[in-house]
Amino acid sequence: MDISKETTDSRRFSSSDESAIETEGLLQHTIRASHRGSQRLHYSLLFLLCGLIALSSSAITILVLRHQNFQNHCEDLSVNDGSLLRDIDRSWHLKWFPPFNYSGSPYTADPGVSDPDAAWNELGVDFNNFVIPHEQGALFGLDPQHNVMHVNEDGTVPGYMAIFEVTHQLHCLDVLRQNLHFNHEHYSSVDPLPSGHASHAVDKAHINHCVDALREKLMCGADIGVVPWVWSSDPHFVTQPNFVRQHQCHDFEAVRNWARERQVKKVAREEDLVVPEDAIFTDLVGEVPF
Repeated sequence: MDISKETTDSRRFSSSDESAIETEGLLQHTIRASHRGSQRLHYSLLFLLCGLIALSSSAITILVLRHQNFQNHCEDLSVNDGSLLRDIDRSWHLKWFPPFNYSGSPYTADPGVSDPDAAWNELGVDFNNFVIPHEQGALFGLDPQHNVMHVNEDGTVPGYMAIFEVTHQLHCLDVLRQNLHFNHEHYSSVDPLPSGHASHAVDKAHINHCVDALREKLMCGADIGVVPWVWSSDPHFVTQPNFVRQHQCHDFEAVRNWARERQVKKVAREEDLVVPEDAIFTDLVGEVPF
């Protein structure tokens, strides 16, 4: 037997086996590495998906809470989807309030010297009512038995008569201004019984109503903005409150412009209104001063 040949063949087979084993090992290592890479990719995609879901959920939650917060403002209870008021900009912006001013403002000017009434009229205190369409009455808690409908000159009835709360509140503030002791003489000489009141007792009840209406609104808002005190250069005072503070405000111009553009051209006189046969009447509270 040729021993050298057998040795050569044995070495050849041994080398071949080792090569095969190495190849198989490399293949298994590659497979394992590929598997680990696939697992890492799988976990990465899974984590990414979970992150996107969490982010989306957070965004949806924030939007829902903001919507609920928007809906929960006492003055915005009727601003729902589909409401005609949705067109009004109700976003917030920061505004600096002015300081105490000995000279007052155009809204507090002496009516015997200048024309503060023009400034108040520009705010919309004398705007006519706007109309809430029939189909939106339920959004505002209105129904034709309790609430008065607006009647056009041609006899058509498009919907309910309404004004904004802010219009009423500004009207009330203007009433109080006119009845301040230093303004009362001027306005009583122009119109002894304003707004067609039947008596001074009714006029007094109207003024008292305005005081209470503004009190209720201020308490409803319960503003917790702070008013600090500063050292005063005024020789009559050592300290004074600093009213120059930032406040978060709605856009009054947007509200006023909306009401101006949509006010009816002519309001029917009360004596021309036709009371429905099924009308439900609202009782006045307190003793009628007649």
